[in-house]
Amino acid sequence: MYHHEYRVITLNVNGLNNPIKRSKAIAKMKREKQDIIFWQETHLTNTEHEKLCKMGFRNTYYSSYEKGNARGVAVLISNRVNFQFSSQITDKEGCYLLVKGFIDNKEVTLLNFYRPPGSNKGLIKKVFNMITTDTSGVLTCAGDWNINLHPILDSTSKIKNITPEALYTKKFLKELSMLDVWRDLHPTDKCFTFFSHSHRIYSRIDYVFMFKTDRHRIIKCDIGVRDISDHAGVYLTLHLDNRPKETLWKLNTSLLNDPKCRKYIEEEFEEYMLFNDNETVSSDTLWDAAKAVIRGKFIMWSARKKKEKEKQINDLTAKLKSLETRHMKYNDIDVLSQIRDTKQTLNNIYESEMEKRVKYIKQTFYENGPKSKIRKQLAERFIHKIKDPQTDKMYHKPEDIQRSFEKYYKNLYSQPQAVESVVVSDFLSSLDLPSVGTMQNKIMTQGITDEEINKAISRLKTGKMPGADGYPAAWYKTFRKILVPVLKKCFNDILRGGEMPLSWRQAIISVIPKPGKDRTECSSYRPISVLNMDYRLYASILAKRMEDIVPDLIDPDQTGFVKHRQTQDNVRRALHLINQMRSSNRESIAISLDAEKAFDSVRWEYLYLVLKHFGFNNQVIGCLNSLYSSPTARIKINGSLSNTVFLERGCRQGCPLSPTLFALFIEPLAQAIREDKDITGVLIGNTQYKMCLYADDILMTLSNPKVSLPKLLHLLEEFGSYSGYKLNLHKTQTLTFNLNPHEDIYRTSTFKLTDSIMEYLGVRIPKDLTTIYDHNYTSITADIKADLNRWSLLPTNMYNRIDIIKMNVLSRLLYLFQSLPIEIPPKQFNEWNRMISTFIWAKQRPRIRYQTLQLPKDKGGRALPCLEDYYRAAQLRFLVGWCDPECETKWKELEQNFICEPLPSVLGDKSP
Repeated sequence: MYHHEYRVITLNVNGLNNPIKRSKAIAKMKREKQDIIFWQETHLTNTEHEKLCKMGFRNTYYSSYEKGNARGVAVLISNRVNFQFSSQITDKEGCYLLVKGFIDNKEVTLLNFYRPPGSNKGLIKKVFNMITTDTSGVLTCAGDWNINLHPILDSTSKIKNITPEALYTKKFLKELSMLDVWRDLHPTDKCFTFFSHSHRIYSRIDYVFMFKTDRHRIIKCDIGVRDISDHAGVYLTLHLDNRPKETLWKLNTSLLNDPKCRKYIEEEFEEYMLFNDNETVSSDTLWDAAKAVIRGKFIMWSARKKKEKEKQINDLTAKLKSLETRHMKYNDIDVLSQIRDTKQTLNNIYESEMEKRVKYIKQTFYENGPKSKIRKQLAERFIHKIKDPQTDKMYHKPEDIQRSFEKYYKNLYSQPQAVESVVVSDFLSSLDLPSVGTMQNKIMTQGITDEEINKAISRLKTGKMPGADGYPAAWYKTFRKILVPVLKKCFNDILRGGEMPLSWRQAIISVIPKPGKDRTECSSYRPISVLNMDYRLYASILAKRMEDIVPDLIDPDQTGFVKHRQTQDNVRRALHLINQMRSSNRESIAISLDAEKAFDSVRWEYLYLVLKHFGFNNQVIGCLNSLYSSPTARIKINGSLSNTVFLERGCRQGCPLSPTLFALFIEPLAQAIREDKDITGVLIGNTQYKMCLYADDILMTLSNPKVSLPKLLHLLEEFGSYSGYKLNLHKTQTLTFNLNPHEDIYRTSTFKLTDSIMEYLGVRIPKDLTTIYDHNYTSITADIKADLNRWSLLPTNMYNRIDIIKMNVLSRLLYLFQSLPIEIPPKQFNEWNRMISTFIWAKQRPRIRYQTLQLPKDKGGRALPCLEDYYRAAQLRFLVGWCDPECETKWKELEQNFICEPLPSVLGDKSP
């Protein structure tokens, strides 16, 4: 694909007061055919800078040093470049210049920066704040920063320590997802832009920074020679062309606020149903066609309203011009009155348009303001480079990145050779699995009611991305009165074995990076299927029906996605078991199993057989089978859609039914482990505890590992051949107790048997539980402190910073509060409060008492979380479970066995 290339240079010219040197510099730029020029240390006044306009660069912008002939920065744009100026920000100190405009109708921001030696971090922060708040389009930030970002590679000095200013700059670059262009293209090369004669040291202190989102625009970047200055120029070649993105139609929800539009759509929908709702058209075709027709009506309405508004503005403008001409000629008072009325009408139209824009801006600020900035920094969803899954070649171009993901998911969702269904049935029949009864099957297959659909619509969250059909939740909420009858007929026909709408087959897969993984690998991203809202409605109704059935089918060992079971239940139970293993003299091992793409590897044929052995009748299985009838997906990468990928296996992460189906999918494995007498667990009382499950996260607690471990691995391999489940042995974690592994154990298991700590469900569990506080709270305190320091770089106000504490810091600590039954000393809460207060007040003296900020908003506070109260509430939850007879969890059973008396009676026992 052809791109129009632009040549960019940044150069510290070290003074252009001399007319001869100035002419040399201009001649060099012209000879090299530079399109955009960043000069630092021009040492020119405003008057002298203006002379550059007459030397072949009519688009010349500059910041001069007001106190003398020093510093000074300038941006020169060649006359060959079609540049339209928009705005600029200058500096009276002559250190920076920001120019905004359009090059060939593509928005750009050019930021030139000179950091004088010895200047403090405040100037760096000022520049990055401008980048955060004042830039738009494609940003090119270039200049002389007088720092070494990588002292080992960027300097010949023997002193390799990084300066505070360089460290500060690197933090900002990471925070804003920016890259050092030359270093990105030359990761290990050494090349320098400056030579210090006094110190006899070479260094690279001139940089070009760009956002990672624009990495694909970079063609090349090189360092030149020091010919007309003591600095070498940094040469960048880039393009500004945008690859056309293939996107899908999405309903503009603002149309739903227009009463006339709502009435028009209702009338058109009713007319469509009147002519088409007959016995000759199936309900799935009727519904899919209705969505297509109404989509066309929305598009038509939008186009008509736009034309009407444009015509009204043009007519009023022409009328105003005619009236002004008449008034100038005759000076008629009546005409003047008409002019005022016409102007008022025009102003009303413009104000209405501005109100919409302001509303959009507010919404954009809310969605893309500090909260989503933090989320974005945690996720960094934009993918600027990726390895080809087959060749490991690194790609930067959007089309190559998209193609790499397409290859990966085609392979992931392809069906490997399956075991015969008879063999799988024999395996399932050998297990003692519970079964649903006639009444439960009847509940699953009874007709879907208006009430169920209305409740499902009410459960839809507004603001969520719509599926491929473009209809968001707001559409169903607004028109539920006319939509529910049609949906009811369609849903019930599918329930009775009819075809599902063709539009349900396609999903949009959004990829989300997994924390702590290599983001250049396609496998390091979690695929989330964005499905049509009508599909979600149907699936959520079925999921709601299964909600009360599944707890009777799934053993309490499994706490994932089962009603009234929580993650923290497994963590508390795991701590008890590991403590027991450590205190006993028996050989034992704890294994945290890691499955490869567990949800995406589910074999549908196996899943249907599992449902059959759980007692679900053919109608229920057929109903679920219809959801996996020839599904397809398109992967959304950086806002653009790939070609269609056909899915042959997997539970869609994003479907309301998937968590429940996966819990049923994995239960036969758990039951096989429970029934295998050669796999022995930790014995407490008369009960063996072999495993804790949370969806696909499995923690095994085994005794006699010489026998149990080989048997477990064989069973996992057998189960994988039936179901598609595959264990990632290299990522499996273990803790061993009283065990000196024999060679046969090492030979059987390829994972390490010497770990001193493992991570399970987000909690770090050490072999020595007395150190669990340090491994969790001490480490998370350090992480939070580092995050608060990073986030303090962002230009946010006090209210934004309090929101950040609520959204990010509280959620991380609360999870540990709920998971770990350990004491937190008061000094730790004091430390957290000091950290939070310092962050909220931006390291300034607090103006409001901390306790006042913790008050509710209606009492004059800002609802700042009180961490100590949250901690106490989390600990009391388990005491409530002790007293609740309906709380039937494994951790409670364990604690009952340890105490050997009714748990509620312990609460009133004052004895030590």
